[in-house]
Amino acid sequence: MKQKRIVVSLIALFVVLNAAMVVAAPVMAQMPEEESPMVIRYEANGILSAVEMDVGDILEFKLRSGEVRTLVLNSTNAEIVYTNLDPLKVGKASGATVYHFTCDIIIDGVPMTLQRYVCSQESFYEPYVINGMRIWFDAVTDIFDLVNENHGECKPNKQARFAIADATERICPDELKPWFPLPPETLDIRDCYMGNNCWLGPYLGANAHGGLDLNHPKGTAIWAPIDFDDHYLFNSLAQGHNNNRWRGTHTWPNGDTWILQIHHIYHLLVPEHTPIKAGTLYAEAAGASVGNHEHSHFVFRVKENGADEELLLDPWTLFWQMYEDLKERMGAIKAVMEPLSPAQTGEIVSFSSLGSRTGPIGHELSYRWLFGDGGWSDEANPTHVYVKPGVYPVTLVVSDGAQTDSFTQHITIIGANTEEPALILESDEPTFRRRPVHAMDVYGQPLRWLPHTLYFTARATRPIPNPKTVILRNEGAATLSQAVIIDVDYNHGDGWLKLELAGSGNNQQLYVTCDASGLAAGKYSARVQIACPGAVNEVQGFDIELLVASQEAGNEWLNMTPIQVVDDRDTGFYATPWFWIGCEVQTTAVPKGYGGFHLTNGGRPAEDEFVRFTPDLPSGKHRVSLVRETPFARDTGFWVLVRHRDGEDKIWMEPSKTRVIGTFYFDEGTDGYVEIHTKDSRGEVLADSVMFHLLEQD
Repeated sequence: MKQKRIVVSLIALFVVLNAAMVVAAPVMAQMPEEESPMVIRYEANGILSAVEMDVGDILEFKLRSGEVRTLVLNSTNAEIVYTNLDPLKVGKASGATVYHFTCDIIIDGVPMTLQRYVCSQESFYEPYVINGMRIWFDAVTDIFDLVNENHGECKPNKQARFAIADATERICPDELKPWFPLPPETLDIRDCYMGNNCWLGPYLGANAHGGLDLNHPKGTAIWAPIDFDDHYLFNSLAQGHNNNRWRGTHTWPNGDTWILQIHHIYHLLVPEHTPIKAGTLYAEAAGASVGNHEHSHFVFRVKENGADEELLLDPWTLFWQMYEDLKERMGAIKAVMEPLSPAQTGEIVSFSSLGSRTGPIGHELSYRWLFGDGGWSDEANPTHVYVKPGVYPVTLVVSDGAQTDSFTQHITIIGANTEEPALILESDEPTFRRRPVHAMDVYGQPLRWLPHTLYFTARATRPIPNPKTVILRNEGAATLSQAVIIDVDYNHGDGWLKLELAGSGNNQQLYVTCDASGLAAGKYSARVQIACPGAVNEVQGFDIELLVASQEAGNEWLNMTPIQVVDDRDTGFYATPWFWIGCEVQTTAVPKGYGGFHLTNGGRPAEDEFVRFTPDLPSGKHRVSLVRETPFARDTGFWVLVRHRDGEDKIWMEPSKTRVIGTFYFDEGTDGYVEIHTKDSRGEVLADSVMFHLLEQD
């Protein structure tokens, strides 16, 4: 039998978590004392499993390797990020709502938070992979305190719903064919009817959408993504219904049945109640009762072997596998990390990139590992030691000279802090920022910056940009030994890099200077490795990218206007990931800001969350302002940090009073920037655009 459900006592729960009692104790205290938890057991068998859980329930999932992963649900929550409804749950034609939901879990004895956003591009996400178990965080009942369930079934029967699989397996044994002509790279939230009808997306701002709407023209080809044992129209215009709704079923060898639905069918091309092979053109879409946009509505249901109920899942799960299969057929570049297992502090953990591959036009792969604690490696199969307990997101980035790809897997670490010094490298550059544990990638979005990389811009008019500082941090105990530079590997050019170590013990820094004198225009790169002998993870490194531009800064715009704007979609913009969210609902009631888009903090005054606007300026005096198109609310206030020629200034901004941040001198190039911070902010902070107006050129 695939699944067993048994009731155990809290004593049994203590036994399950005893190995990590020190780490998990504060979370265990929140569990209901009057109820015994339920243990739900699954075993990986090549078919995605849908799981619903209440607080206190324990999921035990046996991987193909034979190892068992344990997940305890501790709490769930849902909160609004943006809405134009007042009150909630009362929809209107111009309604728009974006929300996020979370759950606190104990995964293999260690607390962790999972998070999802709905009705933004983040709705199409990479699933979590934790200790070799892939988890799609599908829904929580708290969502329905914010929105209604009256636009299709979607509410979990218990407090949370997940889909789980072994990370080495697909969601089903067979390759998934495209259901329709897939957009390049990924789905686009703007194509979900009016930008709001993703899975659980609030239609009219108020009604959770029980499916996934995707816009495409009437007559769009619909192919079978899998073999169907049976198929039929369960609603049709010919029978007097308001739509043509189609359902196909397939039963897998383990007895599980998948039910796939598509609504708004235009023509059914294959007779009902006959088998359909995967890849068969069986219908034309988007031609019945489509409303304001020609579209199809996709639904995914799972019925386990022997179960009476059907569990609904996000159809994105299917499309995720379709895109993965498409990339496999195309031979696209791929970062692969072999499954991780729980480990202890002080233990040497081995990592493997086996299975990673180059793209069709690429060359030999290079590797960048980020271990989630500030540690780094450029080896294909490195080792690393963790000195503190917790959950760490491990990211592998591979590059073949033409393209890059990345993959993130979480690892749980238990045990006490170690007593040895441990070396990591830090910088105030965003590329050195540690990935938040709950953050996952938005599917199909390319890397804009390489992690652990310092970026410089130089020109013949200013060949030596300002130096940058790398801090040698002791992540462990005791004192770091004196650092030494053990390697500088130039990938392009030679001798343009100057490195200077300063300080001692736990107060050591490395000053990095680039000198482009005599270099031709183009891109140059190098890799630096530093060691503190005797430290845990004693060798660490980082990359340097130097752009030698071919013209004086700003020439392309100075001849027309002395104004440069850095927008949220420009290369000079950075936002801390998985926090700043953009609403793409297509209604004039949602103000879009400069360039038709902006990001919001959702009114959350969180620490360590910021955006950075980095211009490429001519040297001189500039007036810096927030653009007038940004739709700030009257009660908004936040701190702005400006890095300029003479240092840094921190300014409190209230955009309803003034959009002018101040007047500052900047050196030529990209050494200056403006940051908006959410710590101690008031109201909804928007990240849109910053204007730099040249008043006097040096």
